[in-house]
Amino acid sequence: MSKTEAVIFDIDGTLLDTSKLQEVAERKTAPEFAELRGLELAESIDDIDWTKMQGWPRTKIAERLYGVEPSSEIAVAFRHAVVDTTVRLIDTENTKPFPGALELLGTLRRTYGLLRLGVATSSNRRIFDRYDLAHGLGFNPSYVLTQGEAGEDKPKPGPYREVMRRMGVAPERTIVFEDSASGIESARCAGALVLAAAHTTPYAGLRGNTGAHIVAEDLFDSYRQLQSLLR
Repeated sequence: MSKTEAVIFDIDGTLLDTSKLQEVAERKTAPEFAELRGLELAESIDDIDWTKMQGWPRTKIAERLYGVEPSSEIAVAFRHAVVDTTVRLIDTENTKPFPGALELLGTLRRTYGLLRLGVATSSNRRIFDRYDLAHGLGFNPSYVLTQGEAGEDKPKPGPYREVMRRMGVAPERTIVFEDSASGIESARCAGALVLAAAHTTPYAGLRGNTGAHIVAEDLFDSYRQLQSLLR
């Protein structure tokens, strides 16, 4: 690719292992919200495969849980309720950085000083700020784009297009770190080169089904792959 100008990171499942937190927050919120709103769940909480909804916008999860339109007031209210629950639950035990995450960010900051770093996350800004406070990610991104700030969510390309626009970088000179199929599709359709880490999706699944340009086994492997691209 052309000389790389920027590296943009997803957060959940890419830098931080938040899968347990997300499932607990959604599982806790779903029946409480249903009772409050007089809704019926599509199926029992214990029968829902939460892993299949990894990386989904919470409004789409509401559609799956309650059979409502993702744009409906109920879906939006569910999203806000899950955010409130998540912020209360976040601590250093249920949002651990993946091995190599902090080292990767630190090395990029020290070694590639002209490289611009950014974030495009499906998490709410309150959640992202809480992540940063809990773990001191502290890599000083040029821009952080959180849920709802692009007008559309992953897997649509809007989030990555918008963060690249705000950072003033060209898609063909941008590398995106992702882990989920929806995030990979978003970044790929926005024109960036996508480097996927096999954290939430098995390595073979990432290579075969997602369209990621490069697939790494973990963040240490990701950094080795990234170094070859930055030479």
